[in-house]
Amino acid sequence: MRHISFPLQDAHLTPLPQHLESVNRTPVSGYNDSIHDGLLVSSLASLGADDSFGEVFYYNARGIESEGVLAEAARLLGERLRIFTDIDALPLEAIAERIGRCRTALIVD
Repeated sequence: MRHISFPLQDAHLTPLPQHLESVNRTPVSGYNDSIHDGLLVSSLASLGADDSFGEVFYYNARGIESEGVLAEAARLLGERLRIFTDIDALPLEAIAERIGRCRTALIVD
């Protein structure tokens, strides 16, 4: 298992806005690609079955393609799923604004 650490002195800590402090955050981790893909497809399928989520943002920070997972998620979620591979393209400010107005999921992989 690979461990990556980030020095805290280099971190820029920004407090969460008041309306985001009660937002559910669920960390999920897999130790290999099969476990990871299973957890990801299960999470995306659950979001696809729940029509109360207006948007689902998925950012692939790992840069590893999950075989068939995103294609199946796109089929289930349709236009509600927005996929990003570039951090600069990820509209974090807009996502934060949406979280206060509608049910929004942000998955950072």
